[in-house]
Amino acid sequence: MDKKILIVEDEVDIRKPIVNKLRRMGFVVTEAANGVEGLAAYKKEKPALVLLDIIMPEMDGLEMSKQLMAFDKNAQILFLTNMSGHDKIADAVELGAVEYLVKSNYSIHELVEKIIHRLNNKEKV
Repeated sequence: MDKKILIVEDEVDIRKPIVNKLRRMGFVVTEAANGVEGLAAYKKEKPALVLLDIIMPEMDGLEMSKQLMAFDKNAQILFLTNMSGHDKIADAVELGAVEYLVKSNYSIHELVEKIIHRLNNKEKV
């Protein structure tokens, strides 16, 4: 399993605990605070999975996803956001998201399980 993950989240209080947990579990984690930084980090690091927020400054997650999929149509994008509206979920899926998670519905432990499951499933494809 490729253990490189990119987390694109503007809220440090949300990003840091996830980053710390994943690093303790042996993942190589790159952080970005917005879509502009995230896109640059993806192109440099080529992570196996991107954990992506939607509402961020400079470039939101939907725009980053659109540009990322134009760059690499095989990118594995897992949206982690507080937006639960059906239209946003549909937009994210249309832009190539492999999964859409609402932050308030998941603990860090459950989120890490989802990431591991997604990475393991990618290997089997």
